[in-house]
Amino acid sequence: MKFSFLKTLCLALAAAVSAPANAVVPFPVIRGAVSLTKPAAEAANALPGLVTAAKGINIMTTGADAAANVKRVEAALKPQEMYNMSAGFNRTIPNKNPQNFVQLRYPEQILDNNDPDLRDTHYKILVSGNSYAVPAKELSVMRRYFDELVQSFNLRGSRLAFITNPVGRKDSVFDITKEAAVQGHITVKYIASDHDVKYFGRSAVAADGAPKYILPTDQACSEAGSLASNILLIPNGFDRAVVDFINAVKQSRHVIILDNPSAYMYWDGRTISNAAKYLSAQITAFRAGKPLPYAETAGLDRKFLEQNRRAITDRVLIINPWAPRAGKDAALSNFLNLPE
Repeated sequence: MKFSFLKTLCLALAAAVSAPANAVVPFPVIRGAVSLTKPAAEAANALPGLVTAAKGINIMTTGADAAANVKRVEAALKPQEMYNMSAGFNRTIPNKNPQNFVQLRYPEQILDNNDPDLRDTHYKILVSGNSYAVPAKELSVMRRYFDELVQSFNLRGSRLAFITNPVGRKDSVFDITKEAAVQGHITVKYIASDHDVKYFGRSAVAADGAPKYILPTDQACSEAGSLASNILLIPNGFDRAVVDFINAVKQSRHVIILDNPSAYMYWDGRTISNAAKYLSAQITAFRAGKPLPYAETAGLDRKFLEQNRRAITDRVLIINPWAPRAGKDAALSNFLNLPE
């Protein structure tokens, strides 16, 4: 490991400069420091730290002072161990960013990363839901739907990528998305907000090495997701999924809403427990020319639906995940004009 190499080098250097002029530095220490083969770039990175440390070392010190010299050298080198993506440093070393967070200040920066999966993939599905486990009675249906969705694209040779939140508990829709992607060999990209990470903690973040694009607010995160994707999938979710829906419509994205008849929705006039059922009920009533069954949430009201009538009519698919696969597959194919 790189850290072990540098620590050995620290000991060797400190021992060498701390010893009296007539002392013999133990050969194994020096041999251990110099016989390891390391890239030239690593040596270059370590050099400034060594120079800085050497300035604070008294070459005539021994004993306890010599031990202090070791600490000076080691302390000077520690900054070199920090993860530094912009410098192109060796990313396999121990680092301060093991989950590969990429902090973005603005939603538009999601398009500036030159990510080939976001740039070149034809179908990019943003999955919007909540980070809690799906109820047991719905879990198998949700898993089956995602598996069938991946298979539908793979069978047609259509390149697909999922964009989802890296923060999710076991059996959440985000967790189910990752499982389906792994089984179907589909790329997964991650977008989250600072709030997501702080609320659930880093232990809830996906442990793979893929970049996690982190935005400062939930709104910025939603906007970044709508820019990075061209399809929005809403299997459940809270108010934030309604915000994702609004941003997707504004960006002329296709939207798939899972209207699960067995799912429960709590509504107290302010907070919704299932955005998919809320959106399904509102849109179905709007299309039928009936009064909306629920009040405005997160900016979704009749005025917004009227202003975006064509998008609501042509680019929103409401589907029952319990329906037979043939029907769901045909609906998806017609909706997205998938190749046969």
